[in-house]
Amino acid sequence: MQPAGDPAERELIERFANVSAHLSREFGQRAMILPNAEFFPDTYVGDAESVQRLLSRLQQHAGMQDMPIQLALLAPDLEGEVAPSQCGSGGCGPAAVGASFQRVVDQGESWQLNVALPELLHPVALTAELARALGLIFLLETHEPGTPIEEPLDITSELVAVQLGMGPLLLLGSYIYAKGCGGPRISQVTSLGPSELALATALFGAISATPAKVVLRVLPVTQKEAFDEAWLLVRSNPELIASLKHSPELVALGNFQLEARRSWLGRWLAPKTVSEESAFLLGERSTAPRPPARKPKSSQHDELKSLVNDAFDRS
Repeated sequence: MQPAGDPAERELIERFANVSAHLSREFGQRAMILPNAEFFPDTYVGDAESVQRLLSRLQQHAGMQDMPIQLALLAPDLEGEVAPSQCGSGGCGPAAVGASFQRVVDQGESWQLNVALPELLHPVALTAELARALGLIFLLETHEPGTPIEEPLDITSELVAVQLGMGPLLLLGSYIYAKGCGGPRISQVTSLGPSELALATALFGAISATPAKVVLRVLPVTQKEAFDEAWLLVRSNPELIASLKHSPELVALGNFQLEARRSWLGRWLAPKTVSEESAFLLGERSTAPRPPARKPKSSQHDELKSLVNDAFDRS
């Protein structure tokens, strides 16, 4: 029998669970990292110092400050580079580095993280690229030798980055709208698209007890719509979240049910089969209706009842 649920969503959930099953001890308790002044109070001006501060902040928030990572600014060949006189400000979207550009280099005792100079013009894309790179470094640094890493490596690295708390940063880089001199342009610097990253981020949000509203607050329209859909699916599957938290290896093997999306009213009217533990993990309280409280009887009520009884006795 074919498992219930969209096959693409099930596959992403299984990959998410596989990452969690192999790296849960290394992840520990991670918080959602949001692109706001609370997490990134430094002013970004597009120079080397700004990038270094940004990288340091990301390492700190992701719990990777002890990993030796050296930043290197390079000037590689670019794919489809636009003349500086036309879009030198980065307003036409992020520059696309060539396929030969190596983002992360293992230096033995440390890691070198390469950034192309034109990438400094677009902080949203740059932040997403740094988050992806940190996901890859964390994966390579912590996985057990001889253990195969699920391919494609880019997708696994992004799922690692999501579980380090950097899902919202990747979401911003999954759909970048720019209105430049050549007209509107849509760019994507992630391997996973908005829908896939929204689902992964929603799964992490439910596991880490992060309210959806704090994530939605920092997302533009397209990513917000994707996250709304993903969050609805997650909230409709509390047993799945409980399994991801306690038995991700079973979810990675496909041993889970994926219920259809239900609105809050649909979930309220549905039979209450969710375990108390699952409800607690999702921060929900029992919504079972309480019996209406009886109103206290007044003396007037007693007198009326006595008159009615007397009337029946006399009849």
